[in-house]
Amino acid sequence: MKIYFAPLEGITGYIYRRAYDECYGKGKIDKYFIPFIAPNKNGSFTSMNMNNISPDNNIGINAIPQVLTSNAQQFIDTAIMLKDMGYTQINLNLGCPSPTVVTKGKGAGFLSDTDKLNSFFENVFSSGLFQEDNNNVCKLSLSVKTRIGVNDVNEVYELFKVYNNFYFDEIIVHPRIQKEYYKGLPHIDIYKELITLSKNRLCYNSDIFTKNDYIKFINEFSEEQSIMLGRGLIADPAFIDVISHIKYDSNNEYERDINFDMTRLKKFHNILLEDYSQVMSGDINVLHKMKELWFYMAKTFCDCEKPLKQIKKSKNMADYKAAVDMIFSKGKLCEKEHITFG
Repeated sequence: MKIYFAPLEGITGYIYRRAYDECYGKGKIDKYFIPFIAPNKNGSFTSMNMNNISPDNNIGINAIPQVLTSNAQQFIDTAIMLKDMGYTQINLNLGCPSPTVVTKGKGAGFLSDTDKLNSFFENVFSSGLFQEDNNNVCKLSLSVKTRIGVNDVNEVYELFKVYNNFYFDEIIVHPRIQKEYYKGLPHIDIYKELITLSKNRLCYNSDIFTKNDYIKFINEFSEEQSIMLGRGLIADPAFIDVISHIKYDSNNEYERDINFDMTRLKKFHNILLEDYSQVMSGDINVLHKMKELWFYMAKTFCDCEKPLKQIKKSKNMADYKAAVDMIFSKGKLCEKEHITFG
């Protein structure tokens, strides 16, 4: 099973990816998807976007840039720029459910007009960037990260008629509609149908947070070749170790042989803290970034309510470090059957 790290805007930037790969992901994460870059009307990008896609900031990892646009020419121009930077794979974001994105007809909002979406892909593939050359080598490969509709799950059938008109490296499916955001259960029944309906290879992406979630998935979809994880890896960075050690045999028995390593988690945290401090101005900005991470990581700790509250309330680096030290010295990481994100 190939494991992909999902792009989470504001979280999995280049600093996070480098630290994670150093401490946990080396040889285990097959692809890191870069949070989307969105070209403006002039086709340029913010400095943060450029830092995220800079090859110098992604040395040694298989980073896949993700583009957010509904304009075919913008996408083509961006693809050319990324190709010139050395990238060979590009992902199109058709899954972001944020209202600020959707109201502009981008992300999951693009899914509401399948005619326009089909025309977009016709223009993109006619550019020649995603076709084989005379040596049968594809110049660039294109993947899509998609939801299954906007307002109704039945929209998925017209949507995949469009996808089946083209060749994609893979289609990463988050089986929820845009209106559901991340609430409720993913539509596994729809995903099962898509495995048969899709002419393109699929990758599953949704709500794999625990060992039990992963076991259930691989038991139900034994022939799937890849899975994308996001919040589960951020909540418990060592989750990649957990699933790497799950073994399946003919008796449907699963084994788990992995110990949580607080020392390694502390090292990972300290690398992030140091690197964010180097590139961000002022402790307040750094604290905000670290608190975003603790919103997720707090889910996997037991008996740490007090220091976790202190992290949330901390207004200076000294208070923050004191609370974190308490967690790393006395806290316990718990293997939980269920994790929810509010």
